Amino acid sequence: METKWKSIQWRVYFFYVMFLLAGAAITAKIIYIQSFKGEMAKINEKLKTTKTFTVYSYRGSICASDGTPLAISNPRYNIFLDFGSDIKNEKESKKIDELFWAKLDSMATGFHEITGQKPANEFKKIMTNGKNRKLRYVPIVKNVDFDQLKQIRELPFLKLGKYKGGLITERVDIRERPYGNLALRTIGYFREDSVLIADSGYKKSTRAVGLESWFNKQLTGKVGKQFYRRFSTTQLMPADNLENVPPENGSDLITTLDIYLQDIAETALRKQLEAVNAFQGTVALMEVQTGEIKALVNLQYQDGDYKEVYNYAISEGIEPGSTFKTASVLVALDDGLVKLTDSVYVGNGEKKFYNAVMRDSHAPKKPYMTLVEAFRESSNVGISSFIYNKYASHQADFIQGLYDLNLNTKTGIELPGENSPSIKHPKGKRWTAISLAWMSIGYELRIVPIQTLALYNAIANNGIWVRPHLMKEIRISGVPVEKFEVAEFRKPVCSEKAAKEMQYLLTEVVEYGTGKGIKSDKYKIAGKTGTAKISAGKGKYTETYNSSFAGYFPADNPKYSCIVIINNPKGVYYGSVVSAPVFREVADYVYATRLAPETHPDSLFTRVPGILASHGYNDDYKTLFYTIRIPYNNGNAGSDWVSVHNSHLTVQANPVKYTAGYMPDVLGMGAKDALFCLEKMGIAAQIEGKGYVVEQSVQPGEKIATQETVVLKLSTRI
Repeated sequence: METKWKSIQWRVYFFYVMFLLAGAAITAKIIYIQSFKGEMAKINEKLKTTKTFTVYSYRGSICASDGTPLAISNPRYNIFLDFGSDIKNEKESKKIDELFWAKLDSMATGFHEITGQKPANEFKKIMTNGKNRKLRYVPIVKNVDFDQLKQIRELPFLKLGKYKGGLITERVDIRERPYGNLALRTIGYFREDSVLIADSGYKKSTRAVGLESWFNKQLTGKVGKQFYRRFSTTQLMPADNLENVPPENGSDLITTLDIYLQDIAETALRKQLEAVNAFQGTVALMEVQTGEIKALVNLQYQDGDYKEVYNYAISEGIEPGSTFKTASVLVALDDGLVKLTDSVYVGNGEKKFYNAVMRDSHAPKKPYMTLVEAFRESSNVGISSFIYNKYASHQADFIQGLYDLNLNTKTGIELPGENSPSIKHPKGKRWTAISLAWMSIGYELRIVPIQTLALYNAIANNGIWVRPHLMKEIRISGVPVEKFEVAEFRKPVCSEKAAKEMQYLLTEVVEYGTGKGIKSDKYKIAGKTGTAKISAGKGKYTETYNSSFAGYFPADNPKYSCIVIINNPKGVYYGSVVSAPVFREVADYVYATRLAPETHPDSLFTRVPGILASHGYNDDYKTLFYTIRIPYNNGNAGSDWVSVHNSHLTVQANPVKYTAGYMPDVLGMGAKDALFCLEKMGIAAQIEGKGYVVEQSVQPGEKIATQETVVLKLSTRI
């Protein structure tokens, strides 16, 4: 009996312990769920009742050195309609359908009047088809601005909103260039396209060019996130209790470009390309001390016109021809192996190097030439003889001298696609017995135009190489966050003595040599002409040419360096008559407007004449004064409308701001500008007389009601 009782007692204890453990486990589970799982459940419940929207950032602007926008982003909107209603209430759904059909004609007419993209009957057809088929994402119009979007949202039926009216908007930022194609290849673009790849579906393809590509990260900014709480199938409200991520708008780029110098360089190059029927050309203008690129033009013939389709200045490695003689002579001068007074035998202008004959383009006047004469007349035989005689026994030293001039590396300009130079070495497989002689005059090597410009700029800068660059600073909300200091890009590449001697030689070219056709009596130019046959590959050459001129000005106090290259001109092809005139035209404008305000050689006037229209549209004044070559200083006017006054040889513009509800000052405006300005502000005007506004019935700054009529008296005498 006792044994049986112990057995029962043991079983009771066992089940008691098991129940106790089970209870403890259940209690622990409850605590866990309440403490941890509960919070997760709450979060999950919130997530189920919320929706996340991407908040897009605005792409930063690219501006000229004075802050003038060159590329800006403007928001545009694509409009879609959703005809697949999610409304569960059958009665309400039927009511909305009836309203849609009742307002269909009004909506179609509204779309037509607001956008003008299609006739009203076509809009009606699209919406009818979408409604009958209950389509979900029907495109209606594209690329409307914000004002048009506001009007569309107020159209009958659509004002019901996204869920009842079915209105869906998609924001698309359109990149606009206020100055059209000016510096198009330099400003560039950055875009991603979806490309269908066979057997692998859609893939992203990036197409990137210019500053838009190089600084894409800074320009893009960061997208944000906005959480919305769902209160019903049709209603969302911003949710403040979840973490929202605000967007970070892109930074603005302030470049070194000067829109006026860019424009004059493009105009001069285009005119010459058309005159000589050339294939393509480039102009690059740079400040000597800072390395700032003030103008960079690339034009290529395509589809009947010259367009910015290829950045020739940084991407095209060419055999430069005679402009490279400057580098060769500079190496010899820096090594102390030649003096300006040294002479060499040139005979009748022909010399044989092993099995190849070197020829001059013109027979020399005498059998011996000094270094100055050979360089001045661009003698192939003379320059190659000087270099060959001094370096034939240690050719690697000559190549090292070229490397020391920074000619074997990229400049690092802030543009994608800069090509690497190609200067072979005596230890390389491609070196031949004639390489030294031919390289000395700019053949059997390849240099990109911007790299040649950097060399000439270093000579003008007394031997200090400065990196060509396009960026001044990066700004966020108008505040500079990064500045590009020129001190980071400077280094000596030759002695000051050698640079000074080369400066003398380059001045001689324009004063007495092959460049004398562009000699100016207002200021001195230093530079070198170049004419090079274009390679056909495998050591053979075509009968087409690259014509070039590289140099700087004023020669006695260098401020700007410049290179002009014109590819494949028809008929004449010498650099002295094809590219040098473009250099001179650019230099004349720069000198007149930037370096010598007291004199103005290209102006149509010896002083600025009186200005009758003292108020007007800023762009009109720019065009006028640019055409007659009078310096126009609008600074950072930041206004479409300006008042102008003249000094001796300049015109100063000041911004004019107009405030809604107040009468603007239109005194001094022409009738057309005055009417445009007033009508834009909703003010009716009555014109009396002809000429310019001399009297307005409502004084500037007075309050004025919309559609109040203002009397403007005009006169031809102010």
